[in-house]
Amino acid sequence: MKKNFNELYQEIFFYELFAVNANGDKAKMLLNEILAIESDLLKRISVREGKHVKGRVKMYFSKLNEDLQKHLQGFRKKIEELER
Repeated sequence: MKKNFNELYQEIFFYELFAVNANGDKAKMLLNEILAIESDLLKRISVREGKHVKGRVKMYFSKLNEDLQKHLQGFRKKIEELER
């Protein structure tokens, strides 16, 4: 998960540094949105309730991974829109 978010941060920083007429305000808002989602997902990983029930754990982390992938795809689309 850390690697995925680091890649998003790098793309936005490169955009801000190297893009001609870069929209810094939109990039900063996107960075804040990414930070909030990353924080939320990390909190969800740290939950200790119900981890002793194997089926519940698998279902919980499957949903967590599904949410992670959904957010990553959404952020990548937003970054592409910034670069246009």
